[in-house]
Amino acid sequence: MPEQSLLVDEVNDLGWHLIRLQELKRLQELKRLQELENQNEDEKVAAWRHKVEEFCRKIGDIEDNASRLFWRCNRRKGGCGIVKSLFTLLLCHFQLPHLQLSINEVREEMEELEKEMEESKKWVPSPTARREEKGAVNEVVVGREADIRILMEFLEKDTAEYPLFAVCGEGGLGKTTLVLKVFNTPDVRHKFMGCAWVTAPHQVQAKTLWQDIMSQIEPGRKDEMMKLSDSALAQSLHSSLQSGRYLIILDDVRSTEASLIALPTVGIRSRVVITTRETYQAEKILGREGHILKMEPLSEAQSWELFLQKQLPSHRSEFEENQKLKDICRDVVKKCNDFEKNQELKDICRDVVKKCNDVPLKIMVLGDLMAEKHSIDEWKLLHKKFTSVKDTLELSYNLLPGNLKSCLLYLAVFPKDTDTEAEKLYNLWIAEGLIPTDCNSTMLSTAESYLKELANVGLVQVQEEETPMLTKIKSWRLHDLVRELCCQKAEEERLFAAVDLRAAANSNQDNKLTDNVRALAFYFDKRVGRYNFPNPNKSRKLRSFLFLNAHPVPDEHLLLPKSLVLKNCRLLRVLDFNSLDFHVMKLPKDIQNLATLRYLSFRGCNLQELPPSIGRLPNLEILDLRVNPTVDMSISNLLYKITRLKSLYFPQKFHAVGEKKLQLDGLSELENLNNFASTHCRCKDLTGLENLKCLAATIDGNLDDLGETIKCINKHRLKSSSIVLKNFDCYSQKRLSALSNLLGCEYLNALRVEGHIGKLSYTIPISSKLTELFLLGSELTEDPMPVLGKIPQLHKLIICNGAYLGGGMDCKALSFPRLRYLKLSNLHELKDWTLGEGSMRNLSTLTVERCGSLKNLPEGLRSLDHLREVSIVNMPKMSLKREGKTVGYLEFYGKDYDKIKHVLSINIL
Repeated sequence: MPEQSLLVDEVNDLGWHLIRLQELKRLQELKRLQELENQNEDEKVAAWRHKVEEFCRKIGDIEDNASRLFWRCNRRKGGCGIVKSLFTLLLCHFQLPHLQLSINEVREEMEELEKEMEESKKWVPSPTARREEKGAVNEVVVGREADIRILMEFLEKDTAEYPLFAVCGEGGLGKTTLVLKVFNTPDVRHKFMGCAWVTAPHQVQAKTLWQDIMSQIEPGRKDEMMKLSDSALAQSLHSSLQSGRYLIILDDVRSTEASLIALPTVGIRSRVVITTRETYQAEKILGREGHILKMEPLSEAQSWELFLQKQLPSHRSEFEENQKLKDICRDVVKKCNDFEKNQELKDICRDVVKKCNDVPLKIMVLGDLMAEKHSIDEWKLLHKKFTSVKDTLELSYNLLPGNLKSCLLYLAVFPKDTDTEAEKLYNLWIAEGLIPTDCNSTMLSTAESYLKELANVGLVQVQEEETPMLTKIKSWRLHDLVRELCCQKAEEERLFAAVDLRAAANSNQDNKLTDNVRALAFYFDKRVGRYNFPNPNKSRKLRSFLFLNAHPVPDEHLLLPKSLVLKNCRLLRVLDFNSLDFHVMKLPKDIQNLATLRYLSFRGCNLQELPPSIGRLPNLEILDLRVNPTVDMSISNLLYKITRLKSLYFPQKFHAVGEKKLQLDGLSELENLNNFASTHCRCKDLTGLENLKCLAATIDGNLDDLGETIKCINKHRLKSSSIVLKNFDCYSQKRLSALSNLLGCEYLNALRVEGHIGKLSYTIPISSKLTELFLLGSELTEDPMPVLGKIPQLHKLIICNGAYLGGGMDCKALSFPRLRYLKLSNLHELKDWTLGEGSMRNLSTLTVERCGSLKNLPEGLRSLDHLREVSIVNMPKMSLKREGKTVGYLEFYGKDYDKIKHVLSINIL
């Protein structure tokens, strides 16, 4: 019908309006407003900020509605039926004018606001350059020496006295930091057979608490513990704590139900330490005989010392490695002329620190915040804005650029007291449109720089990867007080609603699902039991829907309820199924109609087959198919149709439906490809992925597939590449040459080789960017350490299953300068191992197992100050034993123990 063509053209013309609308997004930069000197005008500035944020959300709504209209019209564009043509005519007739009107209204309102702000002369756009990154922030403990001594004396006593100890105090005083410092002391840890650290959930379930403890103190019985009844599990825990000597930390206990702790309290040498905010809770749990340490705020002198430790050292560290940071630090010291010489600056800082009421968390956040200022004038302005203790976190939040504010508030979507994978957060930020496109960097890299900035100002706690490749940060979490601030701000903006299904009574939580909710998160723990699901279908403005498993357990899934309907959630951008069971219940059929969906995850789910309808999602950018490792997923040849994909994660086990391999040649925007398998995917498609930046692939023995992979790595100059070679025996010169070509790839980061190599020649070029190397069954006849020790960036090395057949292993002086993880396993001929001076100086984790001929650990281990964990498994000839002198008490001895007695965690199995 000609009318249909005209209306489709009109829909396409709407795209021009959207392009113009994109220009108006520059007003997001106005959220970074100049600090006003007149305090009375703050309310006006806050109103401006609120309007701009509201406009940004309206723009997103218009884009999603227009995108969905495009999709629906184009889906019927080729139809020749009268009914389809009439439907399209009516659809466009009623919806097009409404969209155009919405665009015009938003444009007019935003231009009016821009004019008002220009006339006020009270704002400036935010700078595009971000602050210099300082790296991870270390915990600092000041003024707690007496408290640490009391706790250590309690833990070191080998008597069967009352085993419970509580550390109490208001939020931010450093309870967790203090206990963690003692927990990470080798002299303390070595006195216990095993240790467990558990963050107690607010909705305490006795069984889940016991399982968490048992899985850490006796990891070999983890599967057995999951199957026990409540009474049998309690009895097993009692028996373990009475027969052995263990250290249990229960962090942030808030439940007043003392019976839920249910730990033995008499006649044992184990020790249990809890941290809690309320003294009365500790008294109820511990009773009269318990030891209670009440933490007090710091003294004025201690607060000042803590501030200085967080302030000036941040400008003085890493001088030799970072010239730019060195110049900045010198400039700061020059301008400040040191605290003791600059009385004005000293008075300003002392007054600000005093207003923190001697609470360590707020002092540290303030120190991080002021460390970002490089002139006395900036510090004066900060001092003027800081009026009370409650302003510490608020001020740090307000001084963030607008994009970082949105990213920070999004963190509150996740459950409290959980360590969340950083890469998952990055993908969610990208899907929500919080990360801008940068031609000089991947979006994942940009997202990581945002998280680092939030850590630099003390608002987020991060844990770095031991062997970084794609990302350097492994996980993150929020302190309670920061999360409370984020939840408060998010609630004011109606950004999300969280329904905690772990609560005993969740029927009243249905009122959270109002029509204004834009993000909805369900918190659950499969071990708790069955759940009643509120219905999200009435939340028509819903943009994100997440199932967040607070405690993932292998082979445990949450059964998806029949009532889950997404029919009215047509503008969803994020759909995160986490650990759900689709074996009985099928996927909601409404997924195929989610035209605006950008993020779809089945991480940890039980999903046997990927529905072909997924290939019809036009805006999908991130697809995570990493289902439970036990599931072998069937995937139809549809992925190449999802042309806007930027990140694709295959399952660990999958197969293609039909005889042909999966095509990927249509994914021109793909940046991140994970778990690619040559047995089921076409390797020749890799070189055609023009935007590919990160690749993790498994090549199964085929030389041609390996050749295509090498071409891909070299052509695209990948920022991260991880290759697994399976069944790759190098008995022929041709195969050995192919392996040499792979090792020499300039952009190779990680390599795992399973198969015979025979000899690792000194002349083989090895990538200087290689960070991980796994050798399995290599049957090397010559010591590989002189060759491998020269790889400058090698962080992780595993040599196992007969990878080396020689009797001596010599690590030359100053070799392996970056190595942090080393595992030697099943090297039955290895008899002697030596470490030269300065070799492996950054080693953190060492595992030696089933090397039956090795009698002694190398002397060089004594000088490895960073070594924190050593595991010795099935090594009967080694002079390292652990036996009990008294019942329930084990003690290390042997000449090899002297070499590693400085190590925090020693495991002998």
